[in-house]
Amino acid sequence: MRSRNTICTTGRLCRKSSTNWSKTISTSTEKRELRAHLLAHALHDERTLADAGEKIAASVTTLPAWDKAELILVYMAMKSEVRTDAIVRHAFAAGKRVGIPRIFGQNLVFHEFSGDPGKLSVHAFGIREPDTSLPELDLALWARSAPILTIVPGIAFDPQGHRLGRGRGFYDIFLARHSPALCSVGICLDSAILGRVPVEPHDIRMEWVVSEHRTIPTTTLLDSSVNRM
Repeated sequence: MRSRNTICTTGRLCRKSSTNWSKTISTSTEKRELRAHLLAHALHDERTLADAGEKIAASVTTLPAWDKAELILVYMAMKSEVRTDAIVRHAFAAGKRVGIPRIFGQNLVFHEFSGDPGKLSVHAFGIREPDTSLPELDLALWARSAPILTIVPGIAFDPQGHRLGRGRGFYDIFLARHSPALCSVGICLDSAILGRVPVEPHDIRMEWVVSEHRTIPTTTLLDSSVNRM
């Protein structure tokens, strides 16, 4: 009988055969198969994702780093991701600047967003991106004066701040390059917070994980992040 994959009670992906024998698979394979499983069952209901975005935005604005930050970096949502329009709206209302990403090779480049949807175009991956005419943000310069609050998408997170992305590596590369200057906040639906997300050495932990029902400070909050807050 063909073997099948299930998510174990801890959130770990296990491979089970007809004899109910299971074994832990390699981390990279586990991530790939967990990602495929979650994407196959991802929610695409616009109202649910938008409502969750509203609740998450309200929670994000209560984080200590929100008050300190002058710049908010925020992703533009794909079909199955929590909408970030409410976070952008709150940021502008609080007099903060907003940066949104553009894919450049294997990297993310952030441009300042004025709120004008006419300055956005749709990338090949179906993501809204800033027009190249918008000013590119010098994150190193911004980080000298205040923490940069970064809203990070993910297919799944766990309470320790581990993140499962889509596997293309854009945010992994960006966070590894800029993490000392960032306060990273992973946002998702509450159902996407698992007991455990598989981790590889290059993965960067979030400092907060926020869903429509929970705001979780991770257990590995860096001292530098506490100081910035």
